[in-house]
Amino acid sequence: MKFKILLGAGLLLTYSGCGVYEPVEILPDHLRSLRVDPVSNETSRIGLGQDLTQQLIDDFVREGRFNVTGSENADAILFTTIAEYSRIPIAYDENFVAQEYKITMIVNLQFVDNIEKVRLFDESREGLLGGIEAWVNYNASPDMGFVETEEEAQERLIREISEQIIQRTIYGWD
Repeated sequence: MKFKILLGAGLLLTYSGCGVYEPVEILPDHLRSLRVDPVSNETSRIGLGQDLTQQLIDDFVREGRFNVTGSENADAILFTTIAEYSRIPIAYDENFVAQEYKITMIVNLQFVDNIEKVRLFDESREGLLGGIEAWVNYNASPDMGFVETEEEAQERLIREISEQIIQRTIYGWD
C-alpha cells in the first residue's frame, strides 16, 4: 500500500503543472550555415585540437541547426581554443600510488555572425573565471573496478566539452 501511495505521489509531482521543456534558440534567424574553425590547442597534449574539431563538426551536423561547411563565407564562424588541460590524481592506494585521476579541459570560445560582422559572444577564461570547463574522472587501477586509460577518458571529456559548446552556441546557458 505504501508503495502505491509513493508511486502515485511521484507521478502526481512529475506530471502536475509541468509542461514539456523545450530550449529556446538564441541565434538570429539569418544564420543558416556554420564554419567550425580548426580548434587551436595551447596545451602540450598533441591531437586534442584535431579531436575536438572533429567532435564539434560531428555534433553540429547531428544537432541539425546549421549546414556545417568549410567555407570562409559561412553565415557564422565558431572559433575555439583549448586554453588548459590538466590531469591530477584524486585517489591513492595504501602505498600512495595514484588509483584515480581527474582530467580537466578549459576552452575559449568565440562565435561570430559573419553576415552582420559582429561577435555574438566571447567565452574566454580570464584568471579563474570564464571560458567553458569540463572534467571527467577515470580509474587507472584494477583495484577500483573498471580500468580506463587517459586516452579513453579524453574521448569522454571531448564529447562533454563539445556538448557544452553546442549548448552555449545554440541555446545560451539554459
